[in-house]
Amino acid sequence: MKPLVKPLLLSFCLLIFISISAQNKLGSDGSIPGSSSSSSINPENESTGSGSNSVTVRQELGTPTSIYFNDWTAGKIVLKDNTVYEDWLLRYNIYNQQMQYIYNGDTSAFGNPDEILSITINQHTFLFKEFECENNIIRKGYLELLVDGDCKLYLHRCIAYRYVDECAEPGAEFVREEYFMAKRYFISENGGLAVFLPEKKKALISKLDSEGKDIKLFIKSNKIKLYNEDDLKELFSYYNIE
Repeated sequence: MKPLVKPLLLSFCLLIFISISAQNKLGSDGSIPGSSSSSSINPENESTGSGSNSVTVRQELGTPTSIYFNDWTAGKIVLKDNTVYEDWLLRYNIYNQQMQYIYNGDTSAFGNPDEILSITINQHTFLFKEFECENNIIRKGYLELLVDGDCKLYLHRCIAYRYVDECAEPGAEFVREEYFMAKRYFISENGGLAVFLPEKKKALISKLDSEGKDIKLFIKSNKIKLYNEDDLKELFSYYNIE
């Protein structure tokens, strides 16, 4: 039997749009009216199977990841009206694109993330923002702020594939599921819309062309790789120096 590989990333933004629309609104007391549990997405058009072919398929998908960015961790929430919530137990569910919290012993999700200015978990700061996807489609989602400044660098995570490898015996209880994450970087200049970071050095150099800064020389001298997060943070920290 063949393994099941369900591509959840039909377009980079589709999963984000579906997930956010399922969230509930956060009440004034921190509760979610009418619901105390987070919503979920069930993949469709799946087939099942197992065998030696599964090893090759999984290798092609990359490294398996958890659907959660973190375990339950005390974090900080800042709303746009300057209300601050400290030491809330928070968890970022990448698969459902939800920031979750514990309320009355249940797992809940922020249903109106537009009210959130920032969420900080383990020194990672997330903002709920609009960003531009393929075909100029505008979506909203959680972006991690990697570099602040006039030209901000963001990182977006989502689960691109859900892999299910079932036992060959019909009705077997054991089913192995693995998830594979995709990362995309975005930039926002002078408070503008977040757009895809160019993946080619020539295109990025052209976009970041600035008087007084030789971006091409900086990239070459520091051996900057556009797929390396630390390198990107170094580049944009330099670019934002006045």
